[in-house]
Amino acid sequence: MSSALDATMRRHFATVASRYRELRTTDPQPVQIIVGLLRLLPHVVATDVGCGAGRYDALLLRGMGDRTFLHCIDSNEHMLGELKRHLNPQHSGCFETVLGQAGALPLKSETQDAVLTFNAVHHFPLKAFLEESLRVMKPGGYLLVYTRFRGQNERNVWGRYFPQFTDKEARLFEGDELSEAIVGVEGLTLESVIPFHYRRESRLERLVEQAVSHHYSTFSLYSEGEFQEALVQFENNVRRRFGSGPVSYYDENSLVIARKERRSKGGWRAPRVV
Repeated sequence: MSSALDATMRRHFATVASRYRELRTTDPQPVQIIVGLLRLLPHVVATDVGCGAGRYDALLLRGMGDRTFLHCIDSNEHMLGELKRHLNPQHSGCFETVLGQAGALPLKSETQDAVLTFNAVHHFPLKAFLEESLRVMKPGGYLLVYTRFRGQNERNVWGRYFPQFTDKEARLFEGDELSEAIVGVEGLTLESVIPFHYRRESRLERLVEQAVSHHYSTFSLYSEGEFQEALVQFENNVRRRFGSGPVSYYDENSLVIARKERRSKGGWRAPRVV
C-alpha cells in the first residue's frame, strides 16, 4: 500500500470507528462454520487480524464461549478502542487488543490455533500476511479468510449502481488470485472456498446514509467532487430501477479455508476439509 493510500485509510477508519458497527452488515453464517471447525479443540487461541470494531469477534466469542482467547489485532487505535467498549462487558478476560500490522504480526511463532480475518485482507500486504500467518499458527492450525472477491463486488448494489465503484476498488482479489497466493506459500494447504449469497433489502435513504458515512473504505478513494456527482447518479440509477419501493439486491462473500501442514515422522498430513 502506498504511503498516500495508507494515510487515506488511517483517516477513514479513525473517522468511521464510532459508527462502524451500525453502518456495516455483520454476517453470522461464516462464523457458524468457523465455530464448527474450532469446536473440537479443547481450548482455542486465535487471532483476528484487521479486527476493526470487533463485530465478528463478538459473534465468535459468543459461539465459542470461555474456551477461547482471542488476540484482536488492528493498525488503527480508534477501532481498537471501539472494540474494547463493545466486547468488555460480556467477554472480559477472553480477548486482548493489540496495535499491529498484518505483515508483521506481534505474536510468538506456533502459538495460534487459528488466524482469522473478516473483510480486511485487501488492506494487507498479502504475501507478508500469509507468511506471518504460517509462522504464528500451530501445525494443523487454520487460516480463515472471509472476503468478497472482485467479481462479487461488481455484482452488489454498489458495483451495479454507484458510478466508478468497481474502478476505484482495485485492491480486492479474485478467488483464483487469493487461492494461488495461499498455495504459493510452502507449508499452507488450501482446503476449500465457500461462497455465500445474501439477499438484502434496504431503502434508498439508508443506502445514501451508508455511502455518505463511507461505510466502505472505497468511498474514501473518491475526491469530494467525484463522490457528490456519483452519489446523485447512484440515487437516479436506483430510483430508475426500483422506483420508490424497497431496494432488493444480493451481496456475495466467500470464506477461504486453509491449514498449516502437519506431518508426523511417517509423513502424515492433516486431512482436507470436505
